[in-house]
Amino acid sequence: TPINIGRNPSPTVLYYAMNRGLASVMVTGSHIPEDQNGIKYAKPSGEVLKSDEQSILENVALARFQEYIKTDTESQFQDDGKFKFNLQHNLSKADEERVSREEYKARLEPFRGLLEGLRIGYYLQTGVGSDLGVEIYRDILGAEVHSFGRKTEFFSLATATVRPDAIAEVHAEMNRENLDITMTTDGDSDRPLMFYRVYVDGKPTSEVKFVTGDILGLLTVTGMENLGIDIGAVAMPETANPSIKEVLQDEQGKPFVYTNVGSPYVIAQMNIYLEMMKDEKSDIKGAIVGWESNGGFMTATDIVYKGQTIKAIPSRDAMSPMMFTLALMKSRGVNIQDLLNQYQRYFVNTATIKAFPREVSSKIIEYLTPKDVKDMQEVTFNDDNTISILMGDATVKVVSASNETTLSFLKRSLNSGISFILFIATNKQASEKER
Repeated sequence: TPINIGRNPSPTVLYYAMNRGLASVMVTGSHIPEDQNGIKYAKPSGEVLKSDEQSILENVALARFQEYIKTDTESQFQDDGKFKFNLQHNLSKADEERVSREEYKARLEPFRGLLEGLRIGYYLQTGVGSDLGVEIYRDILGAEVHSFGRKTEFFSLATATVRPDAIAEVHAEMNRENLDITMTTDGDSDRPLMFYRVYVDGKPTSEVKFVTGDILGLLTVTGMENLGIDIGAVAMPETANPSIKEVLQDEQGKPFVYTNVGSPYVIAQMNIYLEMMKDEKSDIKGAIVGWESNGGFMTATDIVYKGQTIKAIPSRDAMSPMMFTLALMKSRGVNIQDLLNQYQRYFVNTATIKAFPREVSSKIIEYLTPKDVKDMQEVTFNDDNTISILMGDATVKVVSASNETTLSFLKRSLNSGISFILFIATNKQASEKER
């Protein structure tokens, strides 16, 4: 009989199931519009990966074949695909909801009191883990928490391109309550979002911005190391802010690999790191971590802090990134703006057109793909629905989202200007930072 653990964040569901060697299903109100939401499957070992898909498709095809050859009498389905009878689910009552939440909270018990003295805001909206988040930051980590903004209707909140009405609501409350930090998550609470007050010349302003998820991950690993937790290797999608590679690999010498976009690719690379660690000569010493540009933070190895072990969650988690970042801020006696001034060397601007037909975006990508460019050496059509174009010593990537009917534009630069570009090609003379 399936175990019903009620209303819980995706990482809490996965953590509960992995501790029991169970597969899990999350019925999710995620970061996308309500009519596009669905379910997430996970194996006893963690997320379903790209390497699992072929076997899944083969078994789906087999199940369909076995159903299609049944006679009308044998089949459970009507001609229109509906069941012939009303299904009665055999889910237990959600008695394990409290147990699963307590287990997830207990995982962070080693950090008790870590944020004492901080006052933060928590934007509730409809995030399934909002109340749990308030409990963690208030009751375990010791911060003073001002919660606000609960909604009764599903509130789709993406952490990469944040909706203007959410920004306006948080901005007003932060100024009303004199808050420097406000946190929240997307619907299933596996992607974090941190708002902060802008400081100029050390003085607070009324302006409020949010930390992009990729930079939040950089602050997270910096905060972890500040607490004595060594980072051994990092995996990141190739769309991430270049500041991350510059700090972690170029300056600190950490093993660092860019992956295709999506948590399954990041996790697959973390698994490669795990295999590499088995070699006694491996240079990887410390925690193996990864995160997505939307902020979901993943750990492939357990973390040890002051002699206590914090079990890995090899899937997106929203609570730990904000916790480690706030701990870093508190330890150094600075604000988030100060940390960004130190670690964010590049700026990445994005813009999204909602409800954009996928067939039209495909035509745009086709149009933007060079047909006859002198310096073009190679064109690769990748498995993740992207096109890579090698031109001289620069690689241009054109991306089409497969799980949303949106069209996004992205710009990377050394300044915070908000102009956007569709396509960029660089020549051999361009410096790395210009690229």
